Amino acid sequence: MVPKAIQSKLWLLPFIYLVLACGKSDIKAPDQLIIDMSPEKIERGAYLAKHVAACFACHSPRDFSKFSGPTIKDSLGAGGNAFTKLDGIPGVLWPRNITPYAIGIWSDAELLQTVTTGLRGDKHPLFELMPYKAYGKSDRRDILAMLAYVRSIQPVEKKQPESNLDFPVNLFLKKMPQEAAFVDRPPESDTLAYGKYLVQMAACIDCHSMRTKTGKFVKGMQFAGGMKFPLPGEAWAVSANITPDSSTGIGAWSQEHFVLRFKQAREDAANEVAPGEFNTHMPWKSYGGMKESDLGAIYQYLHSLNPVKHQVNHFIPAKKS
Repeated sequence: MVPKAIQSKLWLLPFIYLVLACGKSDIKAPDQLIIDMSPEKIERGAYLAKHVAACFACHSPRDFSKFSGPTIKDSLGAGGNAFTKLDGIPGVLWPRNITPYAIGIWSDAELLQTVTTGLRGDKHPLFELMPYKAYGKSDRRDILAMLAYVRSIQPVEKKQPESNLDFPVNLFLKKMPQEAAFVDRPPESDTLAYGKYLVQMAACIDCHSMRTKTGKFVKGMQFAGGMKFPLPGEAWAVSANITPDSSTGIGAWSQEHFVLRFKQAREDAANEVAPGEFNTHMPWKSYGGMKESDLGAIYQYLHSLNPVKHQVNHFIPAKKS
């Protein structure tokens, strides 16, 4: 017979087990590191951070009174707009300030660990909205170049609110970080491998795929679009199907058309958009700055994927009362 004093506490057992099972991360302490701050590294990092990885599309406030929500002037890297349950997040996530004002407290080794394993220098784990798993499978030299650039940008004195994830995700968070498994960047001459590398660094799959309530990709629907993003005026943007399906994806697009779409949309990103009018979360200003050869490699890789027939309505206006 279990004593009544203990019986009254039995309901705590599942929670105690959950806390123990979701204990500390297994990530090893970072090695010593000094980032190369040469002009060549910073230039390479600027291209990757601004246009391929599009870091500032999340880590800067965006102005959705303009097409595709370009970064607000003089706030590059100062911390982005909140992601909430409307975005499918179990709680509220505030992308951090990544200017030297905020990251100056971290060593170079801690920064590398943060963006490639998901474990911050203060041992705080990151939610998978930050694509650290993709960066951890990138070329270490490319990640270091991006960090060199971020170290070099103008500091912005702005403090972001703290993120707050719902229970029990806030406990599972501790087990999300994983060790980096760096690769060598494929040569540009290997178009498919190089295009795959760029697609991974750009985290295309994260926005262009629907997810289940547990955050997993819907099986067989990777890159087929359908993820919803809230817009001002209670409207919604929906990510496009970028599989090579000829009727609902980009299968009928030529490479020239694909590249031109990025370049034209980059120019349109300065256009004013009223609340409730057509808009998108796709950061065209960022991705449209990629080299045409890189966009061509991305096109070639996307066209090598399995086509998925999935019709997407790219914009859902607010419901009329």
